[in-house]
Amino acid sequence: MIARTLLVTSLLAVNLFAADRGARPITLVENGRGAYVIAIAPDAPLPVRFAAEELQKYIKAISGAALPIRTDADAKPAICVRVSSEAESALRARGEDSYSMRGDGQRVELIGNSPRAVFYAVYHFLEKHLGCGWCAPGDDTVPKAETIRLPCFEEAVGPPAFSMRQIIVYPYSDALLKKNNIPHTDWLAKNRMNWAHPAPNAPDVWERCKSRELFVPEVEKRGLYLEVGGHTFNTWVPRDRYATAHPDYFAVLENGSRAMDGTHKAGLCLSNPEVADVVAGNMASWLAENPEADAVDLWHNDSLTYCRCTNCTPRGFSGADASIAYTRTYMRFVNTVVERVA
Repeated sequence: MIARTLLVTSLLAVNLFAADRGARPITLVENGRGAYVIAIAPDAPLPVRFAAEELQKYIKAISGAALPIRTDADAKPAICVRVSSEAESALRARGEDSYSMRGDGQRVELIGNSPRAVFYAVYHFLEKHLGCGWCAPGDDTVPKAETIRLPCFEEAVGPPAFSMRQIIVYPYSDALLKKNNIPHTDWLAKNRMNWAHPAPNAPDVWERCKSRELFVPEVEKRGLYLEVGGHTFNTWVPRDRYATAHPDYFAVLENGSRAMDGTHKAGLCLSNPEVADVVAGNMASWLAENPEADAVDLWHNDSLTYCRCTNCTPRGFSGADASIAYTRTYMRFVNTVVERVA
């Protein structure tokens, strides 16, 4: 069999850096055999350990060589996967999602300012220097080569242009959790987003999907922030709990009826002070039961339904003016809930 070599050419500036140092090229794997180990700290946090496992997985998928993971920071030759130290002040000044990649013949270092940024460094290294890619969830590009050889390199990346980077994970359901929602979360982390944002969009869906057991661990091992919710009026004031005893919690329609059918066309009477109390109380209870969440949503239902009572939408307004008047009520309501939850 003719051996295949993956020889990746980096930027000219990187090659000049290597030439100036007189360093040898990096041969991670030769003819299917790897001499390097993947080095992590003995107390490496979960995302760093998972990043090392991912690096190991993809190098094996490319070359067939399984580089061992060792808790020996001084091992050589090694790919060292670690969080930056306080001494690395220039990198740390770039912010928590910044990272660096550097290497010569005996040592490759993939360093992040946070455990999540270490994860980014590993995936960027796999992309730029080993030819991998993640164009679509669950559809990785992985080249094949029995030898992996690359020039020396050094690069610092960050800070990102946007501090919050996310794509909403929707639809979210037990039927789609393993097929779509988890692969989607894996993909967004590989593409250096930093928030997972599942949108159950309805009461009890998060619980029914066993999300704390099945979804949250996928978020935590990637070091992502977690935002949960979507369009949540029905989540925080579910029809089954409140429609019979408190129809006044729900939006008044133009015909005088209440929008409380439990669908996306339902709405709330945002000027009713009890509604803010109920939403804040249910939200606080949910947060206590789900301490992993960094943020929850208080989004209007995804429809044109809004309360036409005179307190939510003062009389004398129509069309766009009515929408603007209601928006003011909506913002007062949201701010009231925030104050009570905080």
